Amino acid sequence: MELRNTPASSLDKFIKHHLLSNTEFHKQVKSAIKIICTFLKERCFRFPPRPVRVSKVVKGGSSREGTTLRGRSDADLVVFLTNLKSFREHFECRGEFIKEIRRQLEACQREERFEVQFEVQKQQNPRALSFVLRSPNQAVEFDVLPAFDALGQLTKGYRPDPQIYVQLIQECEKLGGEGEFSPCFTELQTAFLKERLPMLKSLICLVKHWYQLCKMKYEHKLPPQYALELLTIYAWEQGSSKPQFSTAQGFRTVLALILKHQDLCIYWKKYYDLENPTISQYLRRQLAKPRPVILDPVDPTGNVAGGDPQTWQLLAQEVTVWLKYSCCENLNGRPVRTWKVPELKPAASGSSSAAYGSPVPSDMMELRNTLAKSLDKFIEDHLLSNAEFRRQVRQAIDTICTFLKERCFPCAPRPVRVSKVVKGGSSGKGTTLRGRSDADLVVFLTNLTSFREHFERRGEFIEEIRRQLEACQREETFEVQFEVQKQQNPRALSFVLRSPNQAVEFDVLPAFDALGQLTKGYRPDPQIYVRLIQESEKLGGEGEFSPCFTELQRAFLKERPAKLKSLIRLVKHWYQLCKMKYEHKLPPQYALELLTIYAWEQGSSKPEFNTAQGFRTVLALILKHQDLCIYWEKYYDLENPTISQYLRRQLAKPRPVILDPADPTGNVAGGDPQRWQLLAQEVKVWLKYSCCKKLSGKPVGTWKVPCFAYTVNYSLARLSSIYNEERTVSSINQAGNIGYPHAKG
Repeated sequence: MELRNTPASSLDKFIKHHLLSNTEFHKQVKSAIKIICTFLKERCFRFPPRPVRVSKVVKGGSSREGTTLRGRSDADLVVFLTNLKSFREHFECRGEFIKEIRRQLEACQREERFEVQFEVQKQQNPRALSFVLRSPNQAVEFDVLPAFDALGQLTKGYRPDPQIYVQLIQECEKLGGEGEFSPCFTELQTAFLKERLPMLKSLICLVKHWYQLCKMKYEHKLPPQYALELLTIYAWEQGSSKPQFSTAQGFRTVLALILKHQDLCIYWKKYYDLENPTISQYLRRQLAKPRPVILDPVDPTGNVAGGDPQTWQLLAQEVTVWLKYSCCENLNGRPVRTWKVPELKPAASGSSSAAYGSPVPSDMMELRNTLAKSLDKFIEDHLLSNAEFRRQVRQAIDTICTFLKERCFPCAPRPVRVSKVVKGGSSGKGTTLRGRSDADLVVFLTNLTSFREHFERRGEFIEEIRRQLEACQREETFEVQFEVQKQQNPRALSFVLRSPNQAVEFDVLPAFDALGQLTKGYRPDPQIYVRLIQESEKLGGEGEFSPCFTELQRAFLKERPAKLKSLIRLVKHWYQLCKMKYEHKLPPQYALELLTIYAWEQGSSKPEFNTAQGFRTVLALILKHQDLCIYWEKYYDLENPTISQYLRRQLAKPRPVILDPADPTGNVAGGDPQRWQLLAQEVKVWLKYSCCKKLSGKPVGTWKVPCFAYTVNYSLARLSSIYNEERTVSSINQAGNIGYPHAKG
C-alpha cells in the first residue's frame, strides 16, 4: 500500500509494516559496518608514509540515530585522526587521508571476501570517501570521513567549550564553506537525534520516506534531507512535545511548515548560544540571511536548509499536491488538523532577529524587544558577567601579568625593567560585557624615558614580548595565537591566550611612564601635557600616546556609580549590535562610553536614575552628533598657555569633538562624521523599538542635556569670555561657539 493512499488514521501501521527495519536487516548492516570499522581501526594506516593513529571511529547518520528506513542500507563513518590537530589541518589534509583509505581498501579487498565499488569523486578536495561494500549477504553504501577531533572525550550532558565554536567560526570564515567542518561534530549530531522518543523517530522516518518519493521526481533539486529531519523535530517540540501524539497531525504540521518555508528561521541553544560575543555576532549574521534558515544544532556554520530557496519552492509544490491525498485527510474528507506551532513571520529587511521560528525564543529576549521598564533586568540577566567568568579572565590576566613582570625581559639583549603593568580597557574600568573575554595590558618600561622614545622604540619591545611569549608557551600549558600586525609601527601586540579552561584576547602595549606613581585625586603637572602636545605635533597622530595615560582613563570611569557602569554596558551592547551590520565603519566605542558619562553628568548625576531615560538620552545625542563638542577639566584645563592654545584648536575642529579626558591630543570621536551619520541612521530605526517606548507607545523621555556644542565643567561667564575673545579668529568662526550655550554651533 502506497503512502498517498493510506488513510491518515493508519499512518502508524504503515510505518511499522513498511518503513521500520527488521532484525535481519539490522544484523546485515551491523555486520558490514563492523567489517569497515575493524579495517579503519586496525588495518588501514599500518603502512602509510608517516605514523597515523585513529583515536575513534564514530557511526553517524540514520543508522546510529535510529531513523533508518527499511532497505536503505547506508552508513556514515567518521574517522577521528590524532594527526589532525586543528580545523585548518582537517581542511588541508583530509584529501591525503581519503586517498590513503582508498588505497588500503583496494589492497584489503583482494584478501577478504568482499568487494568495494567506489563512487566517482567530483570535488578536488572531497569531504568523504563514498563506496559500496558488497558481500554474499548484503550491499551497504558508506561515506567515510576523516576528521579533526575537536570535542575530545564526550560525557553525558556534554556541552562544548564556547572557544571550540570561536575557533570553528574563525577558520570557517577564512577558508569558506558553510558546514565545512560538520563531521567534527558527528557525535553531537547523533546525540541530538538519538535521545528522541521512539514515536518521534517514527515520524522522522515517515517524513524521510515522503521526501524520498518526492526526490525520485526531482532528483537532486530538493533541499537536504537533514533539514526535513530537523524541521520535524522543531514541529514536535513546538506543537506537541509529548511521548504519544497523532502521527497524522505531526506529518501534516511538517508539510504546513514547508509551505511557509520563506519564513523559517530555526536554531537550537543546546550546544551553543549568544553568550560569547564572537558566536553571538556570527549567529546574528547567519539568522539574518534570506529564509529559510535552519541551523545545524551542533554547528552554527551550517545552514542545513541550503542556500537555494527554489529547492524549497519545488518541495512546496509537492506539498500542495499531497494535501489532497488520503494520508492528509480525515475519513470525512476534511484536512487533518495541524499542531499549533508559533506563528512564523518574515524577518524585516536586514534584521538579525532569531525570534521567528526559534525553538527557544522565550529566554533569549533581544534588546530591541525588551520593554523600556525592563532594561535593568535585561542588563542583569544578559550583560553583567558572572563570578566564574570573572575568575577565568582574572586567572588569564594573572598569567600574562606574571610573565610580563618576571619572565619576559630577563634574557633580552640589554637590561629591561618593567616598572608596572596596568590593566586597562573595560576589564580595568569595570564595564566588561558578559562573555567578552578581552584585556588591555599596558607595560610601563623604565627604558622608555620620553614620548619620543615611546614612539620610536615600542616596536622593538613588541617584538621582544612576542619572541618571549613564543618561547614561554613551549614550556607552559597554554597556547598563544597572534593576530597579524598590519601596521609598520604597531601600538600593541594582539594575541589570544588559550588554556584548558578559557581563551582571552589580549592587547599588550609598551609605554613610557609619563605620570609616575599615582595617588588618590592625582592631577598631572601641566608640563607633562606641554611635552605631550609638543611631541604629538612633531610626530603626528591623534592620541598616539594615550597608553601612557591608561591609569587616568581607568580612574575616570572606575570611580563612577554602579548603575552608570550598567548604562555604559547597555550602550556598548547596543553599539556591538550596530557594529555587526557596519563592521568597522562606526565611531570608536570609547566615544560612546564618554558620551554616556556626559549624558549622565549633565542630565542626572545621581547614583540612581531611570535606565531607559539614560539610554534614550544617549541615542538623542547621537542624532545631534554634528553639534557635539565635549571635554573635561579633571586632568587638564586652559590655565597653561600652551595647553590653552592647543585645546582651542582641538575644540575648533569640525564636529563631533569628544576629547579624551586624560589626553587632550585624542579626539576619540574620530575624524570621520560619516561614521556618526551611519550610527544616527541606526538610532532612527531603534527609536521605534520597545526598549525606547513606554507601554502607551509614546517615546521614553530624555534627560535635559544641552543640545548644541558644549564643554563640561565650564562656567557660563568663562565661556562667554572665551567666545568674545576668540570670535574674530577664523578657526573659531568655522566651528561656531566653543561650548557657548546661547548660540548654535
